[in-house]
Amino acid sequence: MSDAPRDTPPQALTPAQLRAALRRAGEGDLAAQLTVAAAYRHGEGFEHDDAEAARWYRLAAEQGDATGQLRLGEQLYFGEGVAESPEEARAWYARAASQGVAEAQHNLGGGGGGGGGGAQSLEEAARSYSLAAAQGYAPAQCNLGLLYEDGLGVAQSPLEAARLYGLAAAQGDADAFAHLARLHVEGLGVPQSLEEAARLYSEAAGRGHEWAMVYLGQMYEDGAGVGRDVGEARRWYGLAAELGSEVARGLLERLG
Repeated sequence: MSDAPRDTPPQALTPAQLRAALRRAGEGDLAAQLTVAAAYRHGEGFEHDDAEAARWYRLAAEQGDATGQLRLGEQLYFGEGVAESPEEARAWYARAASQGVAEAQHNLGGGGGGGGGGAQSLEEAARSYSLAAAQGYAPAQCNLGLLYEDGLGVAQSPLEAARLYGLAAAQGDADAFAHLARLHVEGLGVPQSLEEAARLYSEAAGRGHEWAMVYLGQMYEDGAGVGRDVGEARRWYGLAAELGSEVARGLLERLG
């Protein structure tokens, strides 16, 4: 994978170091511009200010820095401190993606901070996701898996979808665990196994995945793939409801 974005919030920097970084950033120092941008964006050392973050990311981006291009693209897509512009976001993602930044390739495909600023066709989305997935970027592996599962922009292949979900799950991606669980319920690209589905939903739910909590709760309520346990079902419904799931709230009310 290409170098990870280099704008981690500078929690460890002292006020004096941040002031020095601000001075160097004003002199055109690229690393300092990224440090200052991250400090403003995350409110670490400086008061949170998205407009200032975008200004410093733009300066770094215009010097050709891939991290600056990626982060500026995100702020443009979401309208953080700048006027919302999916088209300009896409242009900056493309520049970062051309330098091999997996997160930018993923966003260009329409995932993450891509959306309307991302790919213009499903075929383009698949190509962008493929580039990021080949670098081991779990969100791209997951999104590419969805395209293979449904045959969108690529030839349909549940087997390839399962392989990609497996790669992402091996990195601890909650979405991937949930998608793999669903495949095991349906027997698509993997052997049908409610026991394995329950295990995978448990992995996803334990990582805070809302709809995996709901499905795991239903499996406990029905005794599907696990021993029937209404108390455990109620617990998972409750956790999902705390995350805002209306479905989980309804299931809780039904249980009484």
